Amino acid sequence: MKRLCTISLLATMPIAMFAYYGDYSSIELPGTIKFLTFILFVWGILEVILFFKVWGMTNNVKKIQTELTRSNTTELFRKYRLLGLNDKAAEILIQVFLNDMEKYIHSDSYYSGEKIDNKVAELEFQLSQLEEKLPKGFKNLKTAEDYYKLGYMKTLKRAQLEEEQKEKAEDKTQVD
Repeated sequence: MKRLCTISLLATMPIAMFAYYGDYSSIELPGTIKFLTFILFVWGILEVILFFKVWGMTNNVKKIQTELTRSNTTELFRKYRLLGLNDKAAEILIQVFLNDMEKYIHSDSYYSGEKIDNKVAELEFQLSQLEEKLPKGFKNLKTAEDYYKLGYMKTLKRAQLEEEQKEKAEDKTQVD
């Protein structure tokens, strides 16, 4: 705030120097310069207030966006349940679970060793209510780290890839 006042006063000083037409023996500024100084000072304060208001609104936009997506998924879930489209309702449940996991992994409270098998069990129960089964990949999720690791694919060197292909081919020939 002190900086703003100093800057606004310094900005008005050159105006006072060039716009002064009276006798230089008196130090008093003309009324127009005083008025412009007051207007610029008020303008500066209002700009700072507006800046912080807009900054605060950006956080509200994020909250509103998450709330809207939640309400849309809830409405769709109800609609699919009423229409008897359990497979689409199950897709929504799975999508909500995955979105929640992504938000958790990218949040500040992320802890890699946290158990998520209870959340997976809850999802499985919800899917069983819809007479749907839990996808295979979810059964291996025990901790948040297991989910996090799914995002990274192991890169194999060409030699390793060729070896694995040979082993698979040998296994097929042994079975035949």
